[in-house]
Amino acid sequence: MTVLLSTSKNPPNPSQYDCWCAVGSVKAELNPAARVPGLVQLLISATNLIANEWLALGKKLAEAPGAGLAHAPACAANASDFGRMLAWAKVIETWAAGDERVAVLCDDPWMFRHLAGILDIQAGPPPPLFVQWIKLFWRGYIVRSKLSLELFWAAWQLREQRQTYRQGAVSLLVYGHPNTTIEGSDSYFGELMKHFVDLSRVFHVDCKLGRALELTGDGRNFSLHAWGNSLAALTLFSAKWRPGEADKTGPYGWLVRRAAALEGGTGQPAMIRWQQICQKAWLKAATPRAVVWPWENHSWEREFVRCARANGTATIGYQHTTIGKQELNYFPGSNVDGLESIPDQILTSGKEGRNVLAKSGIPGNRIAIGGAFRVRSEASLSHDPDGPIFLALPFDHEICAEMIEAVRPLGAGGKTFLIKGHPMTPYRFSESPGVYATSLPLDRQEPLAAVIYSSTTVGLEAVLGGLPTFEFLPSNKPPLDVLPSGIEVMKVTAETLEQSLSDIRLPPSINAEIIFSAPDMKIWEAALVQEVQP
Repeated sequence: MTVLLSTSKNPPNPSQYDCWCAVGSVKAELNPAARVPGLVQLLISATNLIANEWLALGKKLAEAPGAGLAHAPACAANASDFGRMLAWAKVIETWAAGDERVAVLCDDPWMFRHLAGILDIQAGPPPPLFVQWIKLFWRGYIVRSKLSLELFWAAWQLREQRQTYRQGAVSLLVYGHPNTTIEGSDSYFGELMKHFVDLSRVFHVDCKLGRALELTGDGRNFSLHAWGNSLAALTLFSAKWRPGEADKTGPYGWLVRRAAALEGGTGQPAMIRWQQICQKAWLKAATPRAVVWPWENHSWEREFVRCARANGTATIGYQHTTIGKQELNYFPGSNVDGLESIPDQILTSGKEGRNVLAKSGIPGNRIAIGGAFRVRSEASLSHDPDGPIFLALPFDHEICAEMIEAVRPLGAGGKTFLIKGHPMTPYRFSESPGVYATSLPLDRQEPLAAVIYSSTTVGLEAVLGGLPTFEFLPSNKPPLDVLPSGIEVMKVTAETLEQSLSDIRLPPSINAEIIFSAPDMKIWEAALVQEVQP
């Protein structure tokens, strides 16, 4: 046998293997020098290989009732690690067919059982499953029960707003981003509301009551909570994805069970269900003529398009950022009803986005280049070789922790790092010599020496702005690749970071207009002012 699978509590004897790795968060007291070399690069390659596999499986999973409450069937790599587990399995299958002896440590009970089913793997006793499952089961019910009460109260407090919404209006449907203002400035659509004064704006249910009260009440801004049924909110504790028996067996059975347990252990299913309840009621009662939103083809968006089409409301999806190499959720391959749950029209940030979507199977006559409001192609960022280094944290808190720990020794050695958390999932950390928190985004920083990022489009903004840019690779999980095809940056790890920062070079010039075009207000006027037939 070339692969020895065990838990961290029962690792094999070092004489039995040539190298080792750990799947997920595992504390193992094994020789660091014997780790599998280039592991993350292997996982990144495998992630690209399993793309079609995940899309096909996502479409199959989406056929089951309740799948619209989950992220795994929608192939959303930023919210589900299902694809990452497929990549791990692909890499380990390759090892099993080779000659090198590899020890694989895995404490995840579902993943362990999935890997144990691979041929030519010698598996030890699996980690216990029931205790992990029951913890997630009850945690999910508790979190969703708490959310039920919060959402009941939000719907009750904001219910009067539905009376002042103008029937048949064209509306933006947006997330409650911290940089958005009631005056009309929007983190996704810039100053579009100031340009089109008849536009209204409705905030997604992720915008909590306190923030919703700050951003609404002026006759143009509304909270989607206002259309929610308060009594329906009290039933959300039971909302979760329950895969069918056929999905829980077969070659992917353990991974499907794992994904359902992990997602069911959170409040996400309740929030998606509440979004569905509120958006359906809004469409029916307010009959907006057209709705445009930051489109990413998540589960709630697919349901929104179906409801809007049945309601006679035109749907306009705005591809507001890049489509990275692993962001499969954008592609219609996992949509159970194909193009029926894709918006009537998609406005992209640039030519690159249009080309990617057209290649994915979306008809070209449904795609137009609207331009970028969040990132401007002509924007350049100031460089100072002696300035601080900007660390852009991702939504994944495990990667955040690893990035910060990697720079602490360099900060103590004299370098200065400014650390900016993800605006939607901020990460708290303690400052140390040379390692400081900043609340200012990249484009408002003083001149910088370089930018280090992982799984965030800030990295793309940095390289397009002309700054030396490094992608941080975690030790045992592939980051979400947000860069479009044709753009590459230097990749660094905790071990290579110091050496890489000793030779910082400016990147070659990139034609940013291909990715982030200037906003074309004629295109937006055609979409928002003229009638768009669904």
